[in-house]
Amino acid sequence: MILILFIFGLAFGSFSNVIIYRVPRNISIIKPNSFCTKCNREIKWIHKIPIISWIVLKGKCSYCQSKISYLYPLNEFLVSLIFIINGLSLGLNENINIGNNLISLSIFSLLIYIIAIIDIQNLIIPNRVIVLGICFAFLNSISISILNNDYYYLLNRLFSGIVGFLSLEIIIFIIFLITSKYAFGSGDSKFYGLVGFWLGFNNLFAVFVLSIYLGGIFSLVGILLNKLNRKDKIPFAPFISLSAYFVALFGSENIWNLFSRLYISS
Repeated sequence: MILILFIFGLAFGSFSNVIIYRVPRNISIIKPNSFCTKCNREIKWIHKIPIISWIVLKGKCSYCQSKISYLYPLNEFLVSLIFIINGLSLGLNENINIGNNLISLSIFSLLIYIIAIIDIQNLIIPNRVIVLGICFAFLNSISISILNNDYYYLLNRLFSGIVGFLSLEIIIFIIFLITSKYAFGSGDSKFYGLVGFWLGFNNLFAVFVLSIYLGGIFSLVGILLNKLNRKDKIPFAPFISLSAYFVALFGSENIWNLFSRLYISS
């Protein structure tokens, strides 16, 4: 099972590279076929084997010998690792918070990973990825509601998605009235909406609190180490993605228990 998940992870990791590169540049993810970003030559199928082709080619294009970023095989490996963690977690934790479905969890984790990487590289969260994620979440919620004859599940997800979007938008508006500055991008609000559609209200609130903490700690450490200043823009999607993934794996109750222990120990 681990080997199968690793292979599927490599395949979807390779596809994630296409999305991460093309979507921010408004290039179709279907056409043209994979090409070298330097010489624009089409890449042969034998040179598309995840990780292995990069190693065999020594990280260079077979045509123009320009360097191929190590981020491509790294993404493929990380997605495989995420898929393996998903499989192991479902086997160990029956209360996992995404419908007890490996396919659903893998789709969700792949989406939030792609969004995080795009935001790190471009400081944007593309609407196309958000819309795609919401469509998958809607189909997932409908299928779970029908199978379990529990339509409260679907209503909860719809309500949570709307609340996730509006909550941050209201906070952004209040901060803007006070400081005349935008504390977050509109993409972050949409991302919280996406998380709400997938995880439900209770888990959404845990994601919101945890991501704020992670983002705050990162910013504080960066400022103290003189790596950041107060005017620097930082991608916030990675903190939302990490928080959403932790909550999906461990559940909001365990997250709240962790917070309570930290407060008690402090």
